[in-house]
Amino acid sequence: MLRTASSIVLRLRPAPAAGGPAAAPMSMLAPSPLRLQQLQDIKTLDDFFPKVVAQLQEESVVCGIPSETEWLAKLLHHTVPGGKMVRALATYNGMRELGAGHLTDAHLVKAMSLAWSVEMIQSAMALADDIADQAPERRGKPSWYTVAGPGAVFDVLLVEHCTYRLLKRHFSGDRYSRMIMLYVRTMFQLCFGQNNDIHCMAEGRAKFDEFSLERYQALCEFKSGEYTFYLPTATAMFACGVNDKDAHDAARDISSDLGLIYQIQDDYLDSYGVVERMGKPRTDIKNGKCTWLIAEAKRRATPAQLKALKENYGFDDEEKIANIAQLYEDLDMKQVFLDYEHKSFRDIAQKIDKYSHVLPRVLYTYVLESIKYHINR
Repeated sequence: MLRTASSIVLRLRPAPAAGGPAAAPMSMLAPSPLRLQQLQDIKTLDDFFPKVVAQLQEESVVCGIPSETEWLAKLLHHTVPGGKMVRALATYNGMRELGAGHLTDAHLVKAMSLAWSVEMIQSAMALADDIADQAPERRGKPSWYTVAGPGAVFDVLLVEHCTYRLLKRHFSGDRYSRMIMLYVRTMFQLCFGQNNDIHCMAEGRAKFDEFSLERYQALCEFKSGEYTFYLPTATAMFACGVNDKDAHDAARDISSDLGLIYQIQDDYLDSYGVVERMGKPRTDIKNGKCTWLIAEAKRRATPAQLKALKENYGFDDEEKIANIAQLYEDLDMKQVFLDYEHKSFRDIAQKIDKYSHVLPRVLYTYVLESIKYHINR
């Protein structure tokens, strides 16, 4: 049962060290049996990760530069583990469920390697995102570019291409061709989404007048839906020989809805999350990002509040950031989000049932359960 924690009073204050409003401690959902299984799956994948690094080091030996093989290991260990693992879990579970009946050790090695391959796409994009945002931390550690310097731009490409090397190492023929085309198409679309996110600013000012829920939903389609939820599931489907168009259309439709609420959760966390849990500072308000919170706040605001939102949003100024935080509180944006999230989860569960004749429910009930634990409430 989803709890909304509506009785908890949220108070936002300036938090200079975090670069944005700080939230009071809030509750997390108690783990369900399926969530406990996911936590065990994360441990299984984490334990396997050194073997993934070893595989990629073997691939790099052909380059004949031992020092760079060592650098690759340092890079991967610093940047890849430690995330929420939503994509890796979806891939791993998909291969496990679709491969039921022949879960050999070799199949599980492929499943774990493929899961980390998908997770490395996220790591590459996180590396690039930190450079673009000049974010000092990621997952509780210094952002990689602060360690590696300007050369980190090449490490972004290196991590991305590690994903392709893992694919080639474990798959061939039609399965490999379908997966590599999926990866390349997803990266192309994702880069458009990321650019659109960055281009919310013009001449140092947020494009406030252009912010809308319609624009936001278009942004989420490729930035989250295709990339975070369709890519992992479709990768597992192709790896297991599931090429049916109706099944993939169903996966894409469910993924679109999951991507929207997942991105909205991320936006919520940037203003209401516990910084120590997030492992990174708040940046959306000062960077003038087109988030669900600001687009929805615009829709709900009075003329006076709308004027105040415009005058204070998108500035690296603690007083203005605090003003936006107060406006969000006045508009009760925390509860607006929690109500929207609850409805979204219910609608997605119904859609999973709707497509159960072409797509095993377990593929997405597992994914839906994982994102319920994404945020504090």
